Amino acid sequence: MEPTGGCQCGAVRYTISRQPKQLIVCHCTQCQRRYGAFGMSLFFDMDAVRVTGDLKLYRKTADSGRSAIIGFCPDCGTTMTSKPEWRPDSLMIRAGTLDDTTPLRPDIQIWTSSKQGWVTIPDGIPSYPRQPELGPPLDIIRKDPTTPRASAWIGDVAVSCPVGLFRHGPRATFRFA
Repeated sequence: MEPTGGCQCGAVRYTISRQPKQLIVCHCTQCQRRYGAFGMSLFFDMDAVRVTGDLKLYRKTADSGRSAIIGFCPDCGTTMTSKPEWRPDSLMIRAGTLDDTTPLRPDIQIWTSSKQGWVTIPDGIPSYPRQPELGPPLDIIRKDPTTPRASAWIGDVAVSCPVGLFRHGPRATFRFA
């Protein structure tokens, strides 16, 4: 069974066909304003996510200066997607819109310098006070097919990532039937 998700009213739905590249927790003030205490974004290859229904779009510029096209349900207002202009072949899905969020574990936390005082960053998760530069750990798009990769099986899911990207293995995996 492929993982699915959608907005609060059900007008926009999506299906995911491959594993996420990364789950980022962002504590910037824009994410706090939009989602509450922080935002959680799952990065996918564009062709790994099939969206049904219409999204309303707008461009936002983050505190880092990077721009993204944000997609939200025009009926209920749920923010669903983000298309980072600095990662043109990626699509971010807002992690809280998944129908089942139990497999989620953050890979990285960013903008921790502006996190809420009551938020505790767990040990073992890379954290950055601001936006890290492109390159590991954020730029995990494989540009060079000769990059050494680590592979593992978690349950019956094959996971592969650049060597050194995950300290303890990938944290967000989905089981496909």
